Amino acid sequence: MEQTAFLNDKGFTLIEVLVAMVILLLGLMGSLFGVMTALNYNLGNLLRNEAMTIAQERMENIRNINSATLDVAIDTMPTSETVQRQVRKAMRPFQVTTDVVPKDKGKDLYHVSATVQWTFRSKTHSYNLNTVVRPYK
Repeated sequence: MEQTAFLNDKGFTLIEVLVAMVILLLGLMGSLFGVMTALNYNLGNLLRNEAMTIAQERMENIRNINSATLDVAIDTMPTSETVQRQVRKAMRPFQVTTDVVPKDKGKDLYHVSATVQWTFRSKTHSYNLNTVVRPYK
């Protein structure tokens, strides 16, 4: 029996297919790295925005206290507490510290500071919001 060789050179060899697959794999891994980096930045921004919201809520609660009950509210308000908020379907802890200090005794002015701390990727981040409040009468 006689064997004939095919002279058809129009297809890819196995080596060419493997090289193409390696190049495609490297490109996809680079894209995956980019997507993962974007997701990490996105989650960090979501946590920071949630911390800003918590600090703003704390400031608004203190501003809404009238002057007759402000001293009692300051004494009973917790200075430090942990707040749980849902961020991306997971409950995340935020440590909130609130300080209300009389600025001028005669003028009913108070210096209010709200600090929110959270941990992301083994680093502790914080957001601090300060204002001066004059309670309404």
